[in-house]
Amino acid sequence: AKLKTIGQRGADILGRLQEIGIDGLFQAKLKPAEAAQWPELAAGVVAALEQAGQPILFLWDELPAMLATIAAREGVEKAREYLAWFRSLRLDGNDNLRLHRFVVAGSTGLNYLLDRRLARPELINDFRRVEVGPLEPPSDRELCLALAGAARFAITDGAIEHLLKRIGQPVPYFIQLFFTQAELTRRRIGAELTTSAIDDVFRSHVVGRPCKAYFDQYRRRLQRYPNEVEAAAVAMLAAIAISPGPVEMERLYAIYGSQIGPSAGRTGFADLLADLECDWYLQCNPETGTYSFYMAVM
Repeated sequence: AKLKTIGQRGADILGRLQEIGIDGLFQAKLKPAEAAQWPELAAGVVAALEQAGQPILFLWDELPAMLATIAAREGVEKAREYLAWFRSLRLDGNDNLRLHRFVVAGSTGLNYLLDRRLARPELINDFRRVEVGPLEPPSDRELCLALAGAARFAITDGAIEHLLKRIGQPVPYFIQLFFTQAELTRRRIGAELTTSAIDDVFRSHVVGRPCKAYFDQYRRRLQRYPNEVEAAAVAMLAAIAISPGPVEMERLYAIYGSQIGPSAGRTGFADLLADLECDWYLQCNPETGTYSFYMAVM
């Protein structure tokens, strides 16, 4: 609608599109003859929308996943070209684009992709990085109370504390997962979420067979690495999973070396640990030099 209000330039852009749809989010498909000109057309759309006089917030969700897909299907250079175009859109047009703002997001960090896979971290260094962390008190308890009320469960402050400890960090996804599974076991555990009922739901469902698929994404993410690095990451995480306590860094390095082989080095090991911390797999205790899962539920 905005493009139609800004005269001939908007009409020209609309004429180059094969279809436009709004199915939850805006979608546009170029005519086949225009497909190769997408950088020019996209930049033209942004510039044209500036004339509409209304501030616009552009949301690029799951940018890391998109870049990884481009690199896998069309090659690393194509992913670099996209990032370079995106940067020019943001920075080169500063004198003309005053109303637009950009937010990019991803469920995994950009560190690995930008620093090592694409080797072009400077292409996004104008962004301010913001980590969306777990809930903070009292929001974590308020969410638990709200979900318990919606599911008609009684729960005490002590039971909420026990639940959050079992999860490890008050991440809404895992809190919601627990209450979904608790509802499925209501007939067995009753109408009150006692500490024993919480433990029952965790054993039988949250970390049991019914919820295995909910954790598949954490395994699939590791497939972005070369095969030997993926194997090293899996072996390190497995060692921590079966350990009764935190695992020393040197033990993890020995596991890393056994998977990587003669080319293993401290730099690659440190990079992998940093990625696993950034993506919420692990947390480090710098005083003891040990690692454990960031999320107890993991």
